[in-house]
Order: sequence, then C-alpha cells, then structure tokens
Amino acid sequence: QQDWKLLLVPHEVSDKHIQQLAARLPLPHLRYSKLSADSDLAGARVLILDTVGLLACAYAYGELAYVGGGFGSGLHNTLEPTAHALPVFFGPKYHRFPEAVHFVKAGGGFVVKDAQDFQQQFRRLSRNEAAYQQAVAVLRNYFAQARGATQRIMAGMERSLSSK
Repeated sequence: QQDWKLLLVPHEVSDKHIQQLAARLPLPHLRYSKLSADSDLAGARVLILDTVGLLACAYAYGELAYVGGGFGSGLHNTLEPTAHALPVFFGPKYHRFPEAVHFVKAGGGFVVKDAQDFQQQFRRLSRNEAAYQQAVAVLRNYFAQARGATQRIMAGMERSLSSK
C-alpha cells in the first residue's frame, strides 16, 4: 500500500554499509543521521535509522515490525516491538525463544519463510483491520498479565525464605 512507510534499522551502521544499503533501495529514502530542516520527510518512503540506541523508542511510532533473524541460529529481540503492541514478523527458526513461540501460538507473531511469504502475510494483516486488532489485543494482554511480575516473584521468595 502506498500509505505505508518503512523504518529500516540495519544492525551494521557504518557509513560504508549504509551507503551500500541505500544504493539498493528502489524507494525515496532519507538517513536519520542526515536529517535537517530541509529534508523531504513527506516524500521519503524509507527512513534509515543509522544511529545506535534509538530502536526501542522508534517502535512506539510503528504499526507492524519485522525483526531480523530466525533464519540462522539467532533471533533479534521480539519483546521490544511487542511491548508497543506491534504484531511482529520473523524467520522460521524461532523455537529456542520462548516469547516468540508464545507470540506465534497466540496470534501476535508471524513466521515468514522468505520475502514473498512476508509480503503476503504483511498484506493480509495490513488490509484486514479485524485480524490486525486481534494481534494487537494478544500482545497487549501478554504484557498486561506480566505486569507486577517482579513483586510476585519477590513475595514468593520472601514466603519461601521465611518458611525455612
């Protein structure tokens, strides 16, 4: 859809890597580190976040997230986007990550095999408001149930220690 914009957050943020990445983008784009008052934010379809330390905050402005990994041995953090109730997409090798397993089973996480599969699932979720809202609700519920966990754990430890 033409109303979607992409925030691209590469793991490697060296100038050389960002230039190579930008050269491959077929859409109008801007680099976060190069933004100025004259930047055409409205005309850009992609914003490359080429600065370390802003990703967790950036999720607050999103609606969907693709988290890197899941095709090799690792998976990037799925808790950061889902804490902002963003339905999250990732590769098929996620079974060693309990949160990712939960999100998939509950309907807030979506496994993609390749770029075409991602495109199909993205379209389905972005065009079906009911499905999107269901995924958001799953994620909000997950974090609502987790609130107060530290206090519950500490209370359990106190009870356990006082009974000895």
